[in-house]
Amino acid sequence: MNQSLILTIIIVTCVDYCFMQGEEFCQSVTSTIRCNPADQYRRINGRCNNLNRPFAGAAATKLARLISPRYSDGVSEPPVSVTGSDLPSARLVSTTCFTDNSVADTKLTLTAMNFAHFLTHDMSFGIGNINVNGCCTNRTLVSNPDPSCFPIPIPSGDPIHPREECFSFARNFFDTSAGCTDYQGDGFAQQLNRVTAFLDLSVVYSNNNGDLAKIRSYIDGKMIVETRNGATWPPENSDKSDCNVESPTETCYIGGDKRMNFTPHLTIMHILFLREHNRIADSLKAMNPTWDDDKLFEEARRINIAQYQYIAYYEFLPQILGLDNMKNAGLYVYDQGSAYVNDYDSNADPSVINEFTGAAFRYFHTMIKGTLNLLNEQRAIKDTARLSDVIDRPVYVEKDDNFQSFTRGMATQASEARDANLDPEIQSYLFRRSERQYGDDLKALDIQRDRDHGIGSYNDMRVAAGLSRATSFDDLLDVISSTHVNNLKKVYSNVNDIDLSVGGDLEYPRDSTVGHGTTYHYIFMNQFKNTRTGDRFWFESSSSPYPFTGQQLIELRKSSLSRIICDNSNGVELMQPDSFVIANSGDNAYVGCSSIPTVDLSYWKA
Repeated sequence: MNQSLILTIIIVTCVDYCFMQGEEFCQSVTSTIRCNPADQYRRINGRCNNLNRPFAGAAATKLARLISPRYSDGVSEPPVSVTGSDLPSARLVSTTCFTDNSVADTKLTLTAMNFAHFLTHDMSFGIGNINVNGCCTNRTLVSNPDPSCFPIPIPSGDPIHPREECFSFARNFFDTSAGCTDYQGDGFAQQLNRVTAFLDLSVVYSNNNGDLAKIRSYIDGKMIVETRNGATWPPENSDKSDCNVESPTETCYIGGDKRMNFTPHLTIMHILFLREHNRIADSLKAMNPTWDDDKLFEEARRINIAQYQYIAYYEFLPQILGLDNMKNAGLYVYDQGSAYVNDYDSNADPSVINEFTGAAFRYFHTMIKGTLNLLNEQRAIKDTARLSDVIDRPVYVEKDDNFQSFTRGMATQASEARDANLDPEIQSYLFRRSERQYGDDLKALDIQRDRDHGIGSYNDMRVAAGLSRATSFDDLLDVISSTHVNNLKKVYSNVNDIDLSVGGDLEYPRDSTVGHGTTYHYIFMNQFKNTRTGDRFWFESSSSPYPFTGQQLIELRKSSLSRIICDNSNGVELMQPDSFVIANSGDNAYVGCSSIPTVDLSYWKA
């Protein structure tokens, strides 16, 4: 029998989470999954990437863990102090351990922070339980709140909210809360990931065929776009609830991920890769006029994902994890040439790690800049935008030539340094809207999400990462400064109470943004090793069912985010070769876009 025609049929209980009309629901079902080893293209929902475990890394499956959770009841209740008392308010921890200052990074641009934002959205999205604003109305605790409410207490004497009680917060769904008792199997609650764990641009293409049908044109392999003022834009969303619109006619986009409207820079990332898909599809159609819509769509998607994977592992991650660290871990192998990387492991679990999405990867929030520069082609400031004014307001991206101006600013302006300083716009003014003077605190929300997920303590993660277990606060001085240790002492009654999302953020960066020998570095290395080795369709693999040719690999390894910007910004003509790094007068100086290498798509001519 022809091996390629064999169907792998797996029966799995309670993993078929469905999405209906944009709202998620979960029910216990038995699903029969048919996987064809000969399928050339990855499924939109991530299923059948692993033929033996067809749900591994798929949308709407469980997160993984590196260490045991610290639920207070051992099952699902948020943690408490080892003394039995409540943990300190997440807001109090934020204002005590993190300074409300703005300190610029000396190397990385805002492109790095925003690509990280884009990438983490591609990999993870918690399935929320209820309307979060129903837990704490006007910062006052509601009576008889929903059981999923987990509001953040605001301590008396708070510097910004002295007379208010709480920030709204609702817990994420986990397997047992969703009714999937047969699927639990771990003895404790595991949160669910709405999206695929793979680097597959699900933020552009979505994670299920129903949502894809709303944004795919079904003509010449292209995605739906709308043309205004000489440029193409994502389609308008008739449901404006994902945006902070001030009128029914204000722009609000629909795409592969509802978070695409969050900030101007994040919106731009979505639009760049959306336009890139259509640009590739147009080129493939011109070369291969007999290809039908499905073939053009899948080939353009496949190339777009390959470029994105290359950018992630060969441009972005070396800046974050350190090039030598990546080489030593086998994460940075071939950045040029036609050689394949054949390290796919069917036993690897590509699932997103809870400690990664619930704590470690949120450290990029310390790098958010509160004032965004809009620049002209000469990189002079034309205007500035306050982050809290433009959150959930994609209308600003289309205004005048703001797309180009915001894009230049993103690739030029330094990000905030990865440190214990938080820009005031995210610690005091987040989601303030026009009617409020102050907003929420992003760091407090991150700490509360850490606790919602029952993530193991910072001390437990130290042990897993190869550091010694701290028996006193002073034992933390090996990776945390004395100033930060003293601040930890002010809010935590025991060293074993420290949240991972706090202790990890305070560690020394060392030899890279996430330095070797830290807890976050350990988590990152585990996640990104599994993300690649657990992806049967990884672009560099010759063992995939439909590998790129050697010459095609040579071309794909010319990819860069700067090239994506040049090809899809409709007006940016000068870029530094590495948009993640601040331009200099040397090898990363501004050059004309014609000088930045291009992927030659002629090698895809049939």
